Parts: sequence; C-alpha cells; structure tokens
Amino acid sequence: MSLLHVVVVGHPQGQGAISTYGRGRTAHSNARVLLPWRALVCARVRQAMTAAGCSWPLRGAVELSVRFYMPRPRTVRRDRPSVPPDLDHCVRAIGDALTKAGAVEDDARIVALHAAKFYPQAGHRVHMDVPGCVIDLSTVTEEPT
Repeated sequence: MSLLHVVVVGHPQGQGAISTYGRGRTAHSNARVLLPWRALVCARVRQAMTAAGCSWPLRGAVELSVRFYMPRPRTVRRDRPSVPPDLDHCVRAIGDALTKAGAVEDDARIVALHAAKFYPQAGHRVHMDVPGCVIDLSTVTEEPT
C-alpha cells in the first residue's frame, strides 16, 4: 500500500549532465527547465505529505513507483516515448525532489523502483490524459533472512 500518492501535471524533465564553471560552481545543463519541474514536484509532494499524515521523512527502505506521461509531438506515430529524456534521468529528478521535499531522508533509501514512460491517453481509466507524472512511495518491510 502506498504511503504517498502524488499526481503532478506538467512536462517531465530529466536530470541532465552537470557542467562545472570553475572554482566548484556547477549547474545542470538543462537547469532552465529542470529546476521549475523539480520545484513543482516538491510542492505537490509536500501537499500529499500533509494529506497523508505520516511521520516524515521516511528513514527506512522505500519503494518508488513512477509513471511519466511525456508530451506527444503531433507527428509521432510510435506507441511509447522511446526518445529523450532518458527514463533514468527523469527518475533521478524525482528522487532529488522527494529528498528536497522531505518525503525521504535521502534518495539512497529507494531500494525498489518501478518506472515507465507513456504518452497521455485521453479517456483511459488508468493513464493520465495530460503530460505529467504519478508517484507512489511506500515503505519496504524487511524479510527475515
């Protein structure tokens, strides 16, 4: 069962490469679009945390499930968005947003991950009909060894 269920409407962004600008100054190559996306995710996560009423941040092992709904270009005929941004880059942005929002102590606590990219589907009962993402976060109970 999910402790935290978050729906974010917006254009998902991957966490791109980091560039160094001398003397330890660094910036994401796509900071112009990444930082607003992460801020939006943080805001929605904080709202969901308040509604969930659990003790935050989660300090143990957690499982993350995230479905990204990428904008579909008008001329595209493929069924799934098998183009950039890379799925793992999108997940990294979500992990950092969960940490910054205070949902998890550190994104290193994520021990199980389920992630997928889709195009929005109007009228579908499971999928979003606009670009964005759906995040589910749950604790992992330790199995006896």
